[in-house]
Amino acid sequence: QNKLFFAKAIEEQIDLLRIQTELEHRFQLKCFLDMSLAETLYNLIALNNPQATSEALKLQRRFKFPEKHFYYIKIQALAASGQFEALTKFAAEKKSPIGYTPFINACLQHGQTLHHCQQYIARLPLHERFPFYLQLGAWNQALDVAYRTRDPSLLDDIQRAAAADPSADSHNIAAQCDQYRSKLGISS
Repeated sequence: QNKLFFAKAIEEQIDLLRIQTELEHRFQLKCFLDMSLAETLYNLIALNNPQATSEALKLQRRFKFPEKHFYYIKIQALAASGQFEALTKFAAEKKSPIGYTPFINACLQHGQTLHHCQQYIARLPLHERFPFYLQLGAWNQALDVAYRTRDPSLLDDIQRAAAADPSADSHNIAAQCDQYRSKLGISS
């Protein structure tokens, strides 16, 4: 049985090397040969070329590459190559099998702001949104989550984060936190 496994693995590796050689010839790039399947998929997607993306999907199916792993690779490749519109379309294709936190993290890692991240944050359960709003300095959204979850400790977190952020109007945010505490029936 081990011999069959190793024979199949060698056969797949030879097949991948043949495909990588064809890809280097077709796209006139030296970024495929001797790469892993995951690296090959990443490089194809990062090219920002519809034919290359189509090849990536064919390879995923041909080698039975796990869908969840493919999602992580595609998200990273699209974000790293600045294809944020394509990332948005990808997120909308179907429900993500890995959730939307990886989309947000990739956007943040590559310098995107609340404006772009918001579409993914909105897909998260309410309690998972808070740390991203805090990280992005989206004080009103963070206050809304704190109020809707009825969690006064989140108001304390908002005040601390705003006090540490020189661009935040910490006095105004503290006043808003006090207003939300009153609405929740909590004294400050």
